Amino acid sequence: IQLDHFADGSKLELPLLSYFTNKDTIVTVSDYRPVVKSIYDVVRPKGYLVPKNLKEIIDWADRQELIYYDYKKSDEDKIEQYFISRIDSIDFERDIIVDPTVESKTIKNDLCESDYIFIPVNQLKNNMVVIALEPKSELGLITYKQFEHLLKKDEIFPILRLVK
Repeated sequence: IQLDHFADGSKLELPLLSYFTNKDTIVTVSDYRPVVKSIYDVVRPKGYLVPKNLKEIIDWADRQELIYYDYKKSDEDKIEQYFISRIDSIDFERDIIVDPTVESKTIKNDLCESDYIFIPVNQLKNNMVVIALEPKSELGLITYKQFEHLLKKDEIFPILRLVK
């Protein structure tokens, strides 16, 4: 959910036609970074538990035509929550975005079913669900103004991960 580009020593040569001179030319990119590497990964959960009072997330899920259900509790459920211990920033393609430090822990399932919806990852837009709802994602919802209030230092991130 966080990637960076790295150089491999190669240069990119682009053959172009100059409209000004009407001659062929070659533009060389010396700081070429063709190797994309992950700098932060997450294990894909079974899905996400979203509090029903987060109407902006439910509206987003509706606009994306995501499948979601009322949460039905199971004794086998394993739920993780993120604690936001720090909020920093990183450069993402020349844009400064939030980069929170998160601590994940398994919590006891004493949740009230009627307070949550379940957005399963096993659906057509599965990658988008994970990318959008993870707090450390470079393309996550929290990087947008209308969702930035979900990320608060020294607080629990309200969207939970159902990992099993």
